[in-house]
This record gives sequence, C-alpha cells and structure tokens, in this order.
Amino acid sequence: MLRVNYAYEKGVLFVRLFGVLDSENIYLLISSLKRIIGIGGIIYTVINLENVKVLNSNYISMILEKMIDNKIYLCGYKSSNCNGYQFLRDEAKVFKYINF
Repeated sequence: MLRVNYAYEKGVLFVRLFGVLDSENIYLLISSLKRIIGIGGIIYTVINLENVKVLNSNYISMILEKMIDNKIYLCGYKSSNCNGYQFLRDEAKVFKYINF
C-alpha cells in the first residue's frame, strides 16, 4: 500500500510517499501527479522517496520519463544518482535551484 501526502509551499508541490511503491501503484501515482500538476498549474514538484520501502531505479526512471515535461526534483533515495540524475539531499534544497 502506498500513502501519498501532498503539500504546496512557496510555489512548490511537495509529494511525500510512504509505504510500498510497486508496479501496480506506480501508474496511479504518475497519473495522479499529472492531473494535480495540470489542474493546479504547478511548475515545480519535489517527490520525497525517503519513506518508500520497495523502490528500485526502474521506478525512478519511469517517474522521470513520464514526467519529463514537468520540473521534477527527487529526494530521499539512498543512491546519489540514477542514470545520471542527481538527487536532492533534502526537500529544502529545492529552493536553491528554482527561480521565481
């Protein structure tokens, strides 16, 4: 089971994931994110993977590939990079990279 917590702060949508991310819920997550971002006109999104129990680089690649048109930042993954993608150390670091 995957639980998702959304918070919108200072122009950034923070998406915090808790539980198991698997092949069944990854598509639902991506679909929900696209809908929320599209309806809300959100430009910047941070996805926090720190509390995800089952995670591999394939899921991360899938999120990045499907959300390529959005400015997505990832944090909380144990690896420092995935296929050349650099992760934020923590959510607050995103404010160093965005310009309003």
